[in-house]
Amino acid sequence: MSIPSGTRIRRRIEGDEGVVTKPNSTPGFVYVRMDGGLQKSLAEAQIDIINPEIEDLLDISDVECLDEVKNKLRYVINEGIGKTDLTTLIIKLACEVGETQYSIQRIAEALVKESQQRLAITNEAEKLKLEAKRQNYGDDITANALLPFYVAKAITARTRYLPTDGPSAVVPFLTAVAGLTKIGTMVEGSKVANYRVPTNIFGCTVSQSGGKKTPGAKLLVEYPTKALVVDMAKANEQEQLQWKESCRGLKKTEQPPPPFPKHLQVNDYTGEALAAQLQAQESKGLGLLIYRDELSGLFGGFDKYSNGKGNDEQQMLELFDGGGLSSIRIVGNRHYSRSQVSIYGSIQPELLRELVANGDASGLWARFLFVPLPRKAVSLPLTTTPVEVEEMEAAAAKLAEICDAVYKMPARTYELDEHASKIFVDYELKEQKEAIKASIGAVSALHGKSAGKVLRVAGVLHLIEIADGGLASNGKISSSTINKAIYLVGHLNDWALSLHSGVATGGGSELMRTVHKLAEQAQYGQPIRWKEVQNQLTKAQRKDVDSEAVNEAMRALASAGYGVIEMGQRGGTSYKATAPLP
Repeated sequence: MSIPSGTRIRRRIEGDEGVVTKPNSTPGFVYVRMDGGLQKSLAEAQIDIINPEIEDLLDISDVECLDEVKNKLRYVINEGIGKTDLTTLIIKLACEVGETQYSIQRIAEALVKESQQRLAITNEAEKLKLEAKRQNYGDDITANALLPFYVAKAITARTRYLPTDGPSAVVPFLTAVAGLTKIGTMVEGSKVANYRVPTNIFGCTVSQSGGKKTPGAKLLVEYPTKALVVDMAKANEQEQLQWKESCRGLKKTEQPPPPFPKHLQVNDYTGEALAAQLQAQESKGLGLLIYRDELSGLFGGFDKYSNGKGNDEQQMLELFDGGGLSSIRIVGNRHYSRSQVSIYGSIQPELLRELVANGDASGLWARFLFVPLPRKAVSLPLTTTPVEVEEMEAAAAKLAEICDAVYKMPARTYELDEHASKIFVDYELKEQKEAIKASIGAVSALHGKSAGKVLRVAGVLHLIEIADGGLASNGKISSSTINKAIYLVGHLNDWALSLHSGVATGGGSELMRTVHKLAEQAQYGQPIRWKEVQNQLTKAQRKDVDSEAVNEAMRALASAGYGVIEMGQRGGTSYKATAPLP
C-alpha cells in the first residue's frame, strides 16, 4: 500500500475529500471514508494527498483586496512555497479579487525577487560578522607565532609600512622558500598509506587594486631570492659559453645540443614551454616558482595558443602533486618524471569571484592558499634613522640567508613525530568528513585538499627552522609545527569558504559594499540616505534595487557592526559607516 491509513485525500475530478481507512484487495486501490460518511473504493491514481501545510498556504478565505493579496503572497514566498503551488495560488487569488492572472503573477515575481535579495543581504551580513571574528582570530596568527624569532623579526621589519597581518606577510615568504626546494623534497603524512606530498605551495594574495600587494611581493618573494636568481643566470651564461667553446670547429651536424637554461623563477609561460622548462629543471633536480604579480592573467591565458583545446589547467593540477609528463610531439618530445612547482601572485577579489563563479569541479582553486590583504591604511615614516636603515638591511639579509640555506638542502623526505602524526591523522579524518557533508562542490574540494596543504606548510616551516639553525637536518616535524600549519590553513580556508558560499548564494554582497563605500565617502562623515545611494547606482542596478533593498542593506551592515542607523524626522532611514569592511 503506497498511501497509509489515516492520510487525508482529495478526489481530483469531483473535489470531495476523505480519509484512507485500509487497502483494497486490488493493488493500486484503497478504501476511503468520505467526509459525508460514505465508504468508497478509489484508485490511488485518481486522488491527491492533502498536505495540511500546503493547504494553509493555499487558503485565501481572508483575502478580499489587493493589499491582502500582496500580504498573502509575501507570506507564502517567505515560507518557501513551491512553484507549482504558487501558480495554483496565483490563479485562485486572481479569481478571488477580480484581477488578471498576469497582474498577480507580476506582483509575485517582484516579491520573489525581494525575498531573494533580502535573503542574500542576510547571508552577506552573517558572512561579514564571521569575517570580523575570523580577522580577530587571525590577529593571533602573527609571524612570531609561526616562525623562528629572528625570521619573524625580519619579516615584521620588512612589512612595517605595508597593510599586512601575520598570514599575508608570512605566506608569500613561505611560497618563495617552497620554490627553492629540490625535486624529491617531500613530507610524509602516513607511511603505510603512502600519503606523501611535495614541499610546494600555491599562494595568492587577494587585494583591491592599489592595496600594496606588489610591494609586499617584492620584499618577501623577489628580494630574498634575488641573489640566487642572479647566480642561476650567471651559471646559464657560463654553460652557454662552454657549449660554444665545445662547438668550435665542428659542423652543425656534429655539434651537441645547446644547454637549456635553468631558472628558479618564471613570470609567464605556455604549457608547452613549461613542459620543456620542467624537463630541464629535473635534469638538475631543481624546483621552480611561477611568480606573477597578477595571477588572473595567468589563469585567463590557459590554452590561449591552442584555441582552448590544450591541457594547461590539467597540467597545473598535476604539478600540485609533483607529477610528471611524457608527451610525444612532432617537434621536440617532452618528458619529466617529477616536478616541484610553486606558484605565487595576487588577484583582485572581484576577478577571483568571477573565476570561482562556476564552482571548482577540478579542485584548482582548492589547491591555493588565498590570503586576503587587510583593508587598512599604513602611514609611511616621516623620517628614517640610520638605526632603522641598518635594521631593514639586516632583515633583508636574514631572509636571503634563509632562502640560500634552504636552496642548498638536498632532497629528502621529512616525517612527522609520533605526536604530530596523531594530530595530523585526526585532522585529515575531520576534513574528509567535512568534504562529504558539504553541499557546495567547491567547499567539498577545499576540505578535501586541506590536509595536503597542511603537510606542505608544515614542511616549509620545518625547513625554515632547520635553515635558522634551530633543528637538526634529520629531525622530524613536531606537533608544534603541524599545529601552526593547521591554524594557518584553517584561517585561510575560512575566508575561502566564505567566498564560495557567497558566490553560490549570490546577490547581497555588491549592494552592501556599494552602500558602505558611499557612506565612507560621504562629506564630513554625514549619514547617507536612499537618495544618495540611488544617484550612484548603475543603470543595471536601478532595475533590481529599490529603497527597501537599500534600507535592508543598511540595517544589515549596522547589525554586523560596520555602521549605525539614524532615523530622520520623517522616519527615513540613513546610514553612517563606522568601520571598514573586510
